[in-house]
Amino acid sequence: MIKTQLALSPKQAEKANIILVEEPESHLSFSRLSELMVVIQKAASGKQIIASTHSSFVENKLGLENLLLLSESNCCSMKDLKKDTFEFFKKVAGYDTLRIILCKKAILVEGDSDEVVVQRAYMDTHNGRLPIQDCIDVMTAGGVTFKRYLEIAQVLKK
Repeated sequence: MIKTQLALSPKQAEKANIILVEEPESHLSFSRLSELMVVIQKAASGKQIIASTHSSFVENKLGLENLLLLSESNCCSMKDLKKDTFEFFKKVAGYDTLRIILCKKAILVEGDSDEVVVQRAYMDTHNGRLPIQDCIDVMTAGGVTFKRYLEIAQVLKK
């Protein structure tokens, strides 16, 4: 965290047009990561930031509207999401948005017990295989998050 803070100090950051950050979540507690995200956001103001991450928290804080998904044959943007969806995930950054973004297919359920029921039903109809073994994530997305996850899925055509 200290190295990143030094590299992103106002004096250093003003020299840069592009800021590259690789996995800022590495080895940080949740509260320290939250502090670091503020540093990154301030340094990146008006600049292009490129971050690689495995953290939904980082991705949500930097903003889904800025997210580009790159693969061998495709580039996809989240710009078609509604503004209130961007803001929701920035404010409540703990939601696992990367999971739905990166999965091949998803089944959204309301609660934890629903997740268990769906997994069991899938196993019973697919020769004992779990959905995840067939690249299907079963995700709990009750209440307000359900429609927001659906919006992400629609943008990604999942």
